Amino acid sequence: MPRIPKELKDQALKMNEEGKTAREISEATGIKIPTLYNMFKKLANAESAPKKAAIGALSFSATNPYLAKAREWEAVQALIAQIDRLADSSRQMVIDHFSKK
Repeated sequence: MPRIPKELKDQALKMNEEGKTAREISEATGIKIPTLYNMFKKLANAESAPKKAAIGALSFSATNPYLAKAREWEAVQALIAQIDRLADSSRQMVIDHFSKK
């Protein structure tokens, strides 16, 4: 598989920062969407961002507000799972505490 020229990578990264979709970036640069996915996934891992990169209407940017909301939701789901594993009395104490706030 041939390497992608640095100019095309830079163009793709710039378009990504502008909030362009994967399809728009692919059409403008000629880089296929799976290749873009892998390229941005490696970039996201290097920036210690979440390992899942979005495709389609969402940008790959680590500062994308939709991805930030998704990360928050994953944290909430993890917290709910931990609360569900508690004993009944402990779970009720946590629920009472959160309902006061």
